This record gives sequence, structure tokens and C-alpha cells, in this order.
Amino acid sequence: MLISFWLCVHLERFELALMVYEQDPILEKILNTMRRNGADDLEIERDRRAAETGKGGKKTIGKLFQGANTLPVPDKKGKKGPGDGDSVGSGSKTEDPRSRSGKLKPSGNAPVRTGFEEEDDMREIRFLLQKTQHSYTYNTNVMRIALNLQEEKIASILVANYHVLIDEEMILRAVKTAQLDYLYCIFAYNKNYQDITKKVSAKEIESSADPDGRVYKTFTLDLVFKKLIDYGEDQAQARVRQVAGWKIKSTENILRSLLQNNMDTVAR
Repeated sequence: MLISFWLCVHLERFELALMVYEQDPILEKILNTMRRNGADDLEIERDRRAAETGKGGKKTIGKLFQGANTLPVPDKKGKKGPGDGDSVGSGSKTEDPRSRSGKLKPSGNAPVRTGFEEEDDMREIRFLLQKTQHSYTYNTNVMRIALNLQEEKIASILVANYHVLIDEEMILRAVKTAQLDYLYCIFAYNKNYQDITKKVSAKEIESSADPDGRVYKTFTLDLVFKKLIDYGEDQAQARVRQVAGWKIKSTENILRSLLQNNMDTVAR
């Protein structure tokens, strides 16, 4: 149901999303938790859109994020969630889009809608899923399900347009099932890294942590080549050739990697 609901929201098909929502009571708990945690982000978005539309649009925008069915908002003081800080990809970092909120600051007093009864609810959930850090767990679970079901297009869209957490198990799963478009999106959108801060010692954190105090493991194209050769059998060379043809900007020496992995034919 998680993947079905996500797909309906992504495609903005409210009637189908409502049908799925009503069949799975767990979704209500997941969405209510996401709304509570993302209350500040919703308030910022409401203020931003109200500022864009002017005074005449405030009432309409307010209706989008407020309603009769509301939850109290817990006090929060700058708590960070998974994925906070810069992202790492191909040996470089990219600016976190959540740091661009400008001077808009939440007051922490906005009510939070509950339930899933109107199209406004769907728009609110879509905003949380696509634009905020509070969707990492949900999006990552959906992506993992999509990979297991070999729904490569869904997994690729999640990597390209949503906040997700990548780990080595996902890389290996994609290699073993030849979901190369998914792997391409991971590298093309600079998401070929894993936050391993909780898995390393304090000494390692001190010596190798980034300015944000996090330790990341970067997945390289060389790793992909090696795994494709290990699991590709008679299709290994064709798959390595496909990956080598991506022509993604990288600090890696692709030619050297191909030669070291005995892919001389591809290297030519």
C-alpha cells in the first residue's frame, strides 16, 4: 500500500489516493506523524505562497494548510533529521536545498490537518514528501519496495525528485537485477553516498568528518564495475559498457578503472 499511495500522490490522482488510504489504517498514522514533524515547513510554505499571491490570496492559501481536523503542534527548536547537511556525490558536495528558506521563519503555532478527505490534503502530503526532510523514511521505504519489485522507473523518480537515503544494499540489489537506469540516477543526481556516522568510532569521526560533523561513504563507479563483473556473468561486459557510456562528470579515472577490472575491450 505504501508504494501505491505514493504513486497516486505523485501523479496527483486524489480519488485513487483516497481509495488506497481508506484500505490501509497504518497510512493515517504515518501521515499524521509526518504532518506533525513538518508543521514548521508547512507554515513556511504557506507564508511563502501567501507572500507571492499578495493579501488577496492569503485566505485561499491558508485553507490549503488549515482545516477543522487539526492536531496540536509540538514545540521544536531546530531539530535535525536524517540527511541534514550537505550531500556528497562523486567526491563532491552540493548545497542542501533546505538551507534556502531565506528570512521566512515559522512561528510554531500553526495547526496541522489530519485525515485525508480533500485534494488540499493530497497537496499538503505531496509537499511534505517532495520538499521536506521529514519524508526520508517514507520515501526510502517506498524506494526499497520498488527495487525489490523491480519497478525501476518508480525507484528512479524517487532518487531524482525526492529526499531518499541510499545504502550499499540498494546498490548491490540494483546491480544484481540489472536496474542500471536506477544506478544512473543515483550518480547523475549526486546521491551516491551513505551517512555512516553512527557506524564509526569517535576517533574516525574526528579524523574524517565533514564540517557538518558527519561521516559519509561514497559509492564509486569503480565499485559498480566490480559488482557488475561479479554478478553479471555473460552479461557483465555489456552492462559495464552501458555504465561506461553514461559520461557522467566524475573525479574518477574511468579508463583506469576499466583497465584494472580487465575490461580492455570496453576501454577502447
